[in-house]
Amino acid sequence: MSNQQLQDIRQRLEAALAVAVTPTLPGSEPGAGDVCERALSEMESDLAVAAINLRWRTAKDVESALRRLESASYGVCESCEGPIGTKRLRALPWASRCIGCQSADELATQGSQGPGSLWGDWPDVFFGGIQ
Repeated sequence: MSNQQLQDIRQRLEAALAVAVTPTLPGSEPGAGDVCERALSEMESDLAVAAINLRWRTAKDVESALRRLESASYGVCESCEGPIGTKRLRALPWASRCIGCQSADELATQGSQGPGSLWGDWPDVFFGGIQ
């Protein structure tokens, strides 16, 4: 990659890190409310916690990408040591694996979580088992 491309990637990574570490926990008002209001409040809290966890993981991944950029190992797959495609790096500048290794890891992880997929039985319910 050219110095300009590396500089552009560094700027994108630093911008992503700034967004990832910005706290965004919505305020919730404890108190009386009907069951639906309490359920909605609990769901919003759960979503906020999930968003914070995602931002934390993204921040870790971005910091790792910045370290790889400094050590000249940016763009090299951590699993197979092959190149990570330019299109993948443009789409996800903090990617640490090539698309093949990432896909294999996701399939292995999905398989270790038991039967079904991330969607459980929903595809069968809505699409009649169409693959």
